[in-house]
Amino acid sequence: MLKLAGEVIEGQLADHLAELDAHTRNAEEFIKVNQYELGGYHSTFSTTAVAADRIHAIPFHVNRKRTYQYAAIYVTVAGSAGKKARLGIYADDGTILPGALIEDWGEVAIDSTGLKAIDITDRQLDKGLYWVVMHTEDAFTLRIRTAASFSPLGIRSTGGAALGGVEGGYFKDTAYAVLPDPLTGLAALSSLPFINIALMVKSND
Repeated sequence: MLKLAGEVIEGQLADHLAELDAHTRNAEEFIKVNQYELGGYHSTFSTTAVAADRIHAIPFHVNRKRTYQYAAIYVTVAGSAGKKARLGIYADDGTILPGALIEDWGEVAIDSTGLKAIDITDRQLDKGLYWVVMHTEDAFTLRIRTAASFSPLGIRSTGGAALGGVEGGYFKDTAYAVLPDPLTGLAALSSLPFINIALMVKSND
């Protein structure tokens, strides 16, 4: 039956809007609760050493509104006694760069190995691109992904890995402190894989 332009067909529009993605179905709309996720990036896992006094900003895609309980890294080689790393999250500024600080989650100890988690108090994030951040007080080694299936920073066009090197995020060398707002003066991580800054899913909202 023909309808006038702009006329709403009751029921059908409601069903359409109820779909998380009405025209595409994303396999990561549902993540098992009480498990950690890495923002949609999956690859072979390895480890890497990171430098002291460096901020790492890693892209984190949220594929639907979701609530998270913990943020975590996994230390494989410890730093010096008493040293810490600070974790937090930034909004995207609309140009594939960290924008406003959403939350500085505080510190985890990096002077011993294992999972280092912070309770982030039921942090709810809407669907979109975010930047999870780690600021290091000391050098240590942690779990990483050696590559990624997708890079919002694109593929490098110069250097030895031209058209074959995935950018892993951004970094900034600066004295260890609370996370800045805004985060400026960033350089692309052109030789470092994606660091695993993971968030534990509490609920698929």
